[in-house]
Formats: sequence, C-alpha cells, structure tokens
Amino acid sequence: VHSILVDPLHSKTLFSAVEGKGVYRSDDGGNDWKLLSIARSPDPICLAVHPWMPSSLFLGTHLEGIYRSVDGGNHWTINNSGLTHVEINAFLIDPKNPQTFYMGTVRGLYVSRDSGAHWKAERLGGGTPPILTIIQDPASLKVYVGTEGMGTFSTDDQGKLWKRESPGPPHAVSVNFISRNPKLDYIGSFGGLFRRNSHDIAWSTIGDKRFDYPQVLSVSVDPKDPYHLYVGAERGVYESKDG
Repeated sequence: VHSILVDPLHSKTLFSAVEGKGVYRSDDGGNDWKLLSIARSPDPICLAVHPWMPSSLFLGTHLEGIYRSVDGGNHWTINNSGLTHVEINAFLIDPKNPQTFYMGTVRGLYVSRDSGAHWKAERLGGGTPPILTIIQDPASLKVYVGTEGMGTFSTDDQGKLWKRESPGPPHAVSVNFISRNPKLDYIGSFGGLFRRNSHDIAWSTIGDKRFDYPQVLSVSVDPKDPYHLYVGAERGVYESKDG
C-alpha cells in the first residue's frame, strides 16, 4: 500500500493505492474494501484530495501519469497536459492556494497553477533530479521537495523560487514535520533518519543499533507527541517514543 487517504467530510470513507492492484475504497472505516474501476489498470502510487472539493481526487501512477475523479472515485480521466514523463512518485495540492499542484516524477518536478489542467517542468539547483517526496509544513506553509541525489528544496511562494535546504541527506525519501513546541523536522533517506529542531540549521543523524536498516522510506509523527514516531523501512515498521 503506497498511499491511504481519508475523506475530509466522511471519516469512515477511505481510499488506498495498492501497487500492482489499483485503487480501493472503503465506506465503513476499512472493514470492507471495493476495487474501483480505472481504465487500463494503472499502477497507483499516490493519492490526493482537493482541500475545497472533497469529491475531487487525484491519483499519481508509475505508468500513465495523473488521473482525476470528480465524483469521489467512481469515474476517472487522465490529466497529463504538458507532461513529458509520467512516472510519478509524489503529489501535493497546496491547501492555501488549491489551484497550485506539485507533482514529483522520476525526471523532475512539475507545477500546475490551474488545478492540474496544464503542467510546467521546474528546475531545482540547476537540474531536474528525480523527486521522491513532496510535503507542506503545516506551520510555515512552505513546500518541501525531497530529491534523489540533490537533497531537499523548499518554496514559500507557490514554486516561483526554490531554495536548497541546509546540508542534509542527499536522497530525501520522506519528509515530515511536527508543529508543536518543540518544532521538529524529520527526513527519511537512503542513508537513515535525520532530525532538526526549529533552532537548528543543520540536520543530524538519529537512531541506534536497533534501527538496523538504513533505507527509511516513510516517517510518520504523532501529532500529540513530537518525539513519538513511526518509521517505515524495507524490513518493516520501527517505533520510537524518544525522538
């Protein structure tokens, strides 16, 4: 399962993107799941819901680009105008400016400023590195992009200007933020888990010998406790209660 999405209006309605299978929907909180019909059975990677129109869903795939549904997942159409490569790893709709979409592919970053009708390729640090993750900091509303080989970039102006973050892991697979005091930021990478707080510039490696697999694929933080986190790796899920 690459992605799980909760309907913002109906908490018992869930969507999941399952690699090699398709998109599933549950209307009873996950007890029962139904496979949704999507043309040509794309390989789903990431799901997103429009923050102002919850019936409008977006699906990023590894084969056919972006699919869009305007009826809660019952019907889907392809939304690839302006794309030159459609192997997608990450997708984000800016909740403050929901006409601005960010999409990460294996050949770079694309931004749409007309709700996905058209897409434009963006350059980061003078190049177009593979994009591994895209996330927005809920406190600052800055958008962060994790790349393969070039570290992490951020923007606070809907993608007009991108800034490389301070030295950290070159391969940022997963980025997560917690906005409570203390404010902690986490990056999962091919080289392990990194953390910094709001007063730091540089990132530091964290973990111990029990964390025996360096490739961190996802990081999830307890919204009530910034030191309680779960880390997904290829060998399973790790939990820490001390940051």
